[in-house]
Amino acid sequence: MTDVVDIAIQPASLSRPAQLDSSRSARCDAVLLIDFVAPVPEPLFIYSSSQEPPTVADSAAYEQASGLFAESDWRARSLARASGITRDKIHVVPPALVWRPNGRRQAPLRIRQVPRRKLLYICGTRRRRCSLLADQVILDAFRILRREYDPHVSLTIAGTQEWPFHGSPPGGVDFRGAASADVASRLVDSHDLFVMPSSMEPFGLAFADALSRGVPCVIPGTYEMYGAITPGISGALVDEGDAHELASAIASTLADDEMYHRCYERAPAMAAYFSWERVARQITQVISREVGLMTG
Repeated sequence: MTDVVDIAIQPASLSRPAQLDSSRSARCDAVLLIDFVAPVPEPLFIYSSSQEPPTVADSAAYEQASGLFAESDWRARSLARASGITRDKIHVVPPALVWRPNGRRQAPLRIRQVPRRKLLYICGTRRRRCSLLADQVILDAFRILRREYDPHVSLTIAGTQEWPFHGSPPGGVDFRGAASADVASRLVDSHDLFVMPSSMEPFGLAFADALSRGVPCVIPGTYEMYGAITPGISGALVDEGDAHELASAIASTLADDEMYHRCYERAPAMAAYFSWERVARQITQVISREVGLMTG
């Protein structure tokens, strides 16, 4: 059982510690700062929601912090190095899926039946050298698939504004350009397999959207994906940069009827897992425990 904990939440838009509402926070058991670090009189917790370290108004506030929330184990290690906070004070809380707008009617949840041939790759919008390498790897894997496994496999690429290579997309590749969250979500519903060839190329939580709709994912094993990808149940893990291994994993996954049934059955649980209700519950439980409000 957990006693009620009163948490003041202060977002990153606050630029100075003086802006913290002391009259309100004085009545609270703890203060949760989001992407922002400043000293406060109450027990202080920090939530890091971006790839960059939180904005630091006063580095001494890190020493005051009772805890720090990170969205993945990889992010937790990075924040430990940047902040000096010991790893045992950093709590991993996987993020929530936020891009399925309330009120938009979703396509009915369904099992993808054979033949399964429609691959989806939604790349990040910030293009770097590693982005081009990822693009090349998935195109090489796609050519291997069409040559050695199934000549009718198709690949949809979205997320970036311009085609990254000279010339036009090869046959079988449907390049959609930039994609809003809503467009990306609709693409997930209309494809059979979500593929992410690089750990540096996530488009928000596209993989979580795929899992919540019963679509398996093939991703690099180096990208922890918040522990959501279980080989043989929700997709496959591959070595990053190996086009032949990627092609083989894609072909095996597309042919695995049992995996698609398991992914379909787990979809509601995945949707619940990547929800703000679960995030809030985890954060509240940690804060309650740390400020001594856990009674049993």
